[in-house]
Amino acid sequence: IRLNDVEQGVHAEYGLEYLVIEGHSHDSAQYNTPTKGLQYDIVSGDTSYDTIVMANLGYFQLKAGPGIWSLSLREGPSRDIYQISDVEGPGDLQPNGEVTVTVGYLTSTFITVDATKRPG
Repeated sequence: IRLNDVEQGVHAEYGLEYLVIEGHSHDSAQYNTPTKGLQYDIVSGDTSYDTIVMANLGYFQLKAGPGIWSLSLREGPSRDIYQISDVEGPGDLQPNGEVTVTVGYLTSTFITVDATKRPG
Protein backbone atom coordinates (compact mmCIF):
# COMPACT_ATOMS: atom_id res chain seq x y z
CA ILE A 1 0.00 0.00 0.00
CA ARG A 2 1.37 3.35 -1.00
CA LEU A 3 0.02 5.88 1.48
CA ASN A 4 0.31 8.65 -1.12
CA ASP A 5 -2.36 6.84 -3.18
CA VAL A 6 -4.83 6.52 -0.29
CA GLU A 7 -7.43 9.25 0.16
CA GLN A 8 -8.63 8.11 3.59
CA GLY A 9 -6.90 6.42 6.51
CA VAL A 10 -5.75 2.83 6.42
CA HIS A 11 -7.05 0.18 8.84
CA ALA A 12 -4.73 -2.70 9.68
CA GLU A 13 -5.11 -5.64 12.08
CA TYR A 14 -2.28 -7.75 13.43
CA GLY A 15 -2.49 -11.19 14.96
CA LEU A 16 -0.06 -12.68 17.43
CA GLU A 17 0.64 -16.36 16.74
CA TYR A 18 3.30 -17.17 19.34
CA LEU A 19 5.18 -15.79 22.29
CA VAL A 20 8.76 -16.85 23.02
CA ILE A 21 10.41 -18.61 25.92
CA GLU A 22 14.13 -18.01 25.68
CA GLY A 23 17.05 -18.66 27.91
CA HIS A 24 20.47 -20.06 28.58
CA SER A 25 21.41 -23.60 29.48
CA HIS A 26 24.68 -24.35 31.26
CA ASP A 27 26.38 -27.00 33.38
CA SER A 28 27.44 -25.53 36.73
CA ALA A 29 29.53 -28.62 37.50
CA GLN A 30 31.64 -27.78 34.42
CA TYR A 31 32.29 -24.10 35.27
CA ASN A 32 28.99 -22.97 33.72
CA THR A 33 29.92 -24.16 30.26
CA PRO A 34 27.05 -24.04 27.74
CA THR A 35 25.29 -27.36 27.24
CA LYS A 36 25.52 -27.06 23.45
CA GLY A 37 23.45 -29.55 21.53
CA LEU A 38 21.22 -30.40 24.50
CA GLN A 39 17.60 -30.81 23.46
CA TYR A 40 14.58 -29.49 25.36
CA ASP A 41 10.85 -30.12 24.92
CA ILE A 42 8.05 -27.87 26.10
CA VAL A 43 4.48 -29.15 26.47
CA SER A 44 1.10 -27.64 27.34
CA GLY A 45 -1.90 -29.90 26.81
CA ASP A 46 -1.67 -31.38 23.30
CA THR A 47 0.80 -28.72 22.09
CA SER A 48 4.54 -29.32 22.16
CA TYR A 49 7.68 -27.74 20.73
CA ASP A 50 11.35 -28.59 20.91
CA THR A 51 14.69 -26.86 20.56
CA ILE A 52 18.44 -27.46 20.56
CA VAL A 53 20.79 -25.42 22.74
CA MET A 54 23.24 -23.35 20.67
CA ALA A 55 26.96 -23.37 21.30
CA ASN A 56 26.97 -19.57 21.58
CA LEU A 57 26.36 -18.91 25.31
CA GLY A 58 24.04 -21.91 25.55
CA TYR A 59 21.13 -19.92 24.10
CA PHE A 60 17.79 -21.57 23.33
CA GLN A 61 14.40 -20.37 22.14
CA LEU A 62 10.97 -22.03 22.15
CA LYS A 63 7.58 -21.05 20.73
CA ALA A 64 4.83 -20.77 23.33
CA GLY A 65 1.45 -19.24 23.94
CA PRO A 66 -0.05 -17.83 27.12
CA GLY A 67 -0.47 -20.48 29.80
CA ILE A 68 1.43 -22.99 31.88
CA TRP A 69 4.12 -25.02 30.12
CA SER A 70 6.28 -27.94 31.19
CA LEU A 71 9.94 -27.76 30.09
CA SER A 72 11.97 -30.98 30.16
CA LEU A 73 14.95 -32.65 28.58
CA ARG A 74 14.05 -34.45 25.38
CA GLU A 75 13.87 -38.24 25.58
CA GLY A 76 17.00 -39.91 24.30
CA PRO A 77 20.64 -38.89 24.78
CA SER A 78 19.78 -35.51 26.35
CA ARG A 79 17.74 -37.12 29.13
CA ASP A 80 20.07 -40.13 29.43
CA ILE A 81 23.18 -37.99 30.01
CA TYR A 82 21.83 -34.85 31.72
CA GLN A 83 19.38 -33.87 34.43
CA ILE A 84 17.95 -30.44 35.23
CA SER A 85 19.37 -29.47 38.62
CA ASP A 86 18.28 -25.83 38.96
CA VAL A 87 16.43 -23.04 37.21
CA GLU A 88 16.51 -19.24 37.52
CA GLY A 89 13.73 -16.96 36.36
CA PRO A 90 9.98 -17.55 36.12
CA GLY A 91 10.21 -21.33 36.31
CA ASP A 92 9.73 -23.83 39.12
CA LEU A 93 11.77 -27.05 39.20
CA GLN A 94 9.49 -29.98 39.99
CA PRO A 95 10.58 -33.19 41.81
CA ASN A 96 10.28 -35.13 38.52
CA GLY A 97 12.96 -32.91 36.94
CA GLU A 98 10.60 -30.87 34.78
CA VAL A 99 10.33 -27.08 34.96
CA THR A 100 6.91 -25.42 35.13
CA VAL A 101 6.99 -22.13 33.22
CA THR A 102 4.11 -19.65 33.19
CA VAL A 103 3.80 -17.43 30.12
CA GLY A 104 1.50 -14.53 30.81
CA TYR A 105 2.97 -11.40 29.27
CA LEU A 106 3.44 -10.17 25.72
CA THR A 107 7.19 -9.96 26.27
CA SER A 108 9.46 -12.98 26.03
CA THR A 109 9.95 -15.16 29.09
CA PHE A 110 13.63 -15.66 29.96
CA ILE A 111 14.92 -18.55 32.07
CA THR A 112 18.33 -19.98 32.89
CA VAL A 113 18.55 -23.76 33.21
CA ASP A 114 21.36 -25.58 35.00
CA ALA A 115 21.64 -29.05 33.46
CA THR A 116 24.29 -31.28 35.01
CA LYS A 117 25.58 -34.63 33.82
CA ARG A 118 24.16 -37.67 35.54
CA PRO A 119 26.61 -39.75 37.59
CA GLY A 120 28.28 -42.54 35.70
